[in-house]
Amino acid sequence: MTLRPLVPKFESREGKPGKGWLVHASWSSGRTADIPGFASKAEAETWIRNESPAWLAARLTGSR
Repeated sequence: MTLRPLVPKFESREGKPGKGWLVHASWSSGRTADIPGFASKAEAETWIRNESPAWLAARLTGSR
């Protein structure tokens, strides 16, 4: 069994003007999620490296 379908691709994206940055998560199934609230691209990318595993684990266990 592979966990690949459960692991999304994360990427930083600029939000709407004046709204900062967000992290966009996309799964191979087509499902997506946006995590807003980052002041910069660097901050969003740091979150991807450091916090995305815990965020994903919480979603998988239902303890968002």
